[in-house]
Amino acid sequence: QKYSLNYSLTHKFNAKNIFNLSAYISYDDFQYNKNFGVQYRTTNFQAIYRKIHSGKVYSKWILSQGNYPSNQTDFTGIDASVIKNNVEQFQFKNIFTLHPRTGLQFQAGIQSILYTIKPGDRLPFGTLSTVLPKKLENEKGIESGIFLNTDYTSGKFQINGGLRLSHYAFLGPKS
Repeated sequence: QKYSLNYSLTHKFNAKNIFNLSAYISYDDFQYNKNFGVQYRTTNFQAIYRKIHSGKVYSKWILSQGNYPSNQTDFTGIDASVIKNNVEQFQFKNIFTLHPRTGLQFQAGIQSILYTIKPGDRLPFGTLSTVLPKKLENEKGIESGIFLNTDYTSGKFQINGGLRLSHYAFLGPKS
């Protein structure tokens, strides 16, 4: 069994303001999962607002959220168990783009991603298992950055370059 759902809705307020909502949800339940005990799901949501400031300048604001739960099962023996875990992320990103002339583009932006890591629960699987239930503490971190990028194209020649400064910080010893 496998399913995927991809949804997108775009609203054009006027020629210079566009809003887009999108979602992606998937679940895979292959024979591999049954044989080797791996199960996972993906859920992503995104909102994008685009604004054209002039013929040469536009900006884009992005909010997104992702959720990636998974289970791993060891089916046999006295150590048979299920490990359930999850990774979640929430992201904000803002990009300004300048096209001063044909073939030349500059971008500048900021981005921040909040990660929530749920290392999970280990639970006994089956009646013979001697595994003791255990729950690991959640962890959180935030990654933020600023970036500059340029693209230059002339005929078949193209060059691009950029600079990104990033910082990652844990939010508490365990969250």
